[in-house]
Amino acid sequence: MSKYRKKIVNGLTICMLVLILPGCNITENDLIGGTWVATSGYIDGEATGEPDCGQFALGMRFVDEETLYVGEPGEEEEFEYEIRDGIDYYGEERRFIEFFNVNRKEEALKEKSEDEVPKGMYSFGSFAIERGGKDAFGMETRPGKSEGKHCYMERQDSE
Repeated sequence: MSKYRKKIVNGLTICMLVLILPGCNITENDLIGGTWVATSGYIDGEATGEPDCGQFALGMRFVDEETLYVGEPGEEEEFEYEIRDGIDYYGEERRFIEFFNVNRKEEALKEKSEDEVPKGMYSFGSFAIERGGKDAFGMETRPGKSEGKHCYMERQDSE
């Protein structure tokens, strides 16, 4: 293979990776806009069964890279969230989303500084999260196990 042809093949390979890799993990920017509602359960990478993710199933509106509102319009509750990479129960690398109840956080911080209060005091749960397409994602507390909380979320409208 000529040097010129190798450069083209290498360039195309790099371009393909650049196009494919960003779509692998969901980011905060992917979530912002619209209302996300649970349309089914989500077990072991498959949308299946009934959603089981508590109040998150009623709807989520991600408004920025830290804040979301959970619940039906007019009855929404403010949460903060954080997306991070980590290791699941089986030693697999996964992306996680953790939700923090703002009211619980404010209550916990009334008498102590943020450094003194562990996030677990106001965490509302951590889910493994996977992209299901441009307007869908799945989340489950115990990947591959039906006994954990799980749901498949789809964007219903865009802002």
